[in-house]
Amino acid sequence: MRLLPITLSAVVLLCAAPLRAEERPPELADVLNELAADAIAYSQQQGFRNVGVTKFVVVKAAAGEAITEEQYARSLGDINAMLARRMEIALGLANPEDEPLNLIRDASAVAERVPGADLLTTAGKAELFTAEYPLHWRAFPVKADAFFVGSVRVEPDLSSAAVDLMAFSKDAVDFAAVGATKRFRVDSGLLQELGESFSRTRSIFSGGGFHGQSADPDDLPDEVAADLADADTQAITATLEAQGDAGKHPLNDGQAPVKVEVVYDGVPVQPTIENGVARVPPPGAGQRVGIRITKDNTSARYAVRVKINGESVVGRDRLPMRDCRGHVLKSPGESRSIQGYLVGGQLVPFGVVDSNSGAAAAFSFGKDIGTIGVAVFSEVRSTQKPQTTLDAYAVQSAKLPKTLPTSPSAFTEGLMKLAKRSLYRSRGGLLVPNQSASSSVGIRKVPFTASGKPVMSVTIRYADL
Repeated sequence: MRLLPITLSAVVLLCAAPLRAEERPPELADVLNELAADAIAYSQQQGFRNVGVTKFVVVKAAAGEAITEEQYARSLGDINAMLARRMEIALGLANPEDEPLNLIRDASAVAERVPGADLLTTAGKAELFTAEYPLHWRAFPVKADAFFVGSVRVEPDLSSAAVDLMAFSKDAVDFAAVGATKRFRVDSGLLQELGESFSRTRSIFSGGGFHGQSADPDDLPDEVAADLADADTQAITATLEAQGDAGKHPLNDGQAPVKVEVVYDGVPVQPTIENGVARVPPPGAGQRVGIRITKDNTSARYAVRVKINGESVVGRDRLPMRDCRGHVLKSPGESRSIQGYLVGGQLVPFGVVDSNSGAAAAFSFGKDIGTIGVAVFSEVRSTQKPQTTLDAYAVQSAKLPKTLPTSPSAFTEGLMKLAKRSLYRSRGGLLVPNQSASSSVGIRKVPFTASGKPVMSVTIRYADL
C-alpha cells in the first residue's frame, strides 16, 4: 500500500474547554464561501468555462502524518459527498452575473459511471474529461474544463479541521492549490457526517425557547452561544470516550436516549466496536433487514432520523441529518421497527444486492458508503424563524433540475424560493429499496421542533466501500 502526502498545513490544536467566540475557528459555511470566491477567481485567471466539484477527500490524521492510499479512497461518512454539494452551491451563489461560469451539477454522479476514473492517478483524472456533464442552468450537457476537489484533514482529537481546495484541468491534470489552507470548527452535526458516534448525557435545550439551528452563533447572546459551544464540546468529549471505551459507545450505553439495533431476519445482530467504530456483518442476499429504535423511559420526546448509505429512510432525501424527516418517539419505552423506505405513502422494503465490499483502494465517486446512520434530536420551543444557510440552499437546489433555470441569477433566485426537498437519489449499494415488494402505509405527521444539535449519533458500518 502506497503512502501518499496530503496537501494540508499544520493545524493549531484547540483546548478541550469551550472557546470564546473570538477564539473559535469559523463555521464551515463561511470557509466554503471563501473557497468559492477563490475558485471563481482562479477559474477566471485560468480561462475555465465549464467547472465542477468532485467528492471531497476527508481523512482523520494529525498534521504531518503520512496518509495511505486506502485512507484517500474511502468515505468516512456522509461528509465526503455533503462537502462537495455545499461547495457546489457556494460556487453557484458566488458566480458573477456578468461573466458567469457554467457550473456542473453533481459531477460525481457522472464520474462514478466513467470507467477508470479516479482522483488517485493521472490517468484516472484524465478520464473525467472524456464524459459529458449536466449543468445547473442549461439543458445541454458539456465537457468539463476543470474540477475542484477539497482535501480535508480532521484532527484526531476532533477539535478542528482544515481544508485545502485543489483544481485540475484537461490541460494540467496535476493538482494545483487554489487559495490558502483554511481551518474550520467541528460541531456535533459534522461529527455525525464524519461517521462518529456519541451520546450526550443531557440536552442544553431542555429549557426550550431556542432553536439551535436557526441563527448564526456569532450573532447570538453570549449565554446562548456558550450553550451551543458547550453542546459541541460535550459531543466531542463523548465521541472520544466512545473511541477509548466500547462500554461508552451509544450502542452499549444503557443511559442513551434511544437504543438502536440492526435486525436480520427478525434477529438482532450483535455489533463489534473497536476504536469507536461499530460494525455488523453485511446482510446476505434475500435476508430481511430492519432497524429497531427504542426510546428510554423518560417523558421526553425525541425525533429519530435514520439514513442508509447517507439517504434518509423517510423520503429518501440526501440532506444533513437535522434537515431530514424522521420518526417521533413519544412514550416511555416506545419501540419502532424500520423495515424500509417511506416514500409517498409507500413502504419500500430494504433489499440486498451484491457489492465489491473490501476492494482495496478503489476510489469511489458514488454516494453509497456502507453505513447505517441514526441521529436523535430533542424537542425545543422555537421562537425564531429559520435563517437561510448554505445547507438550506443546498436542500432547495435539489428541486431545480425539474425546470432548469436559464441563468446564474435565476439559479440563485430559485434557491431562495423553493421548498426543502431533495432529488438526489441513491444509485445503488448493499442495502437498496426493493420496489417490487412495496406496499401502502399510513403516515401521520407529528408536530415537533427539533434542536439544532443532536443529543445522540450512531454510525454502524455494514460494509467498507
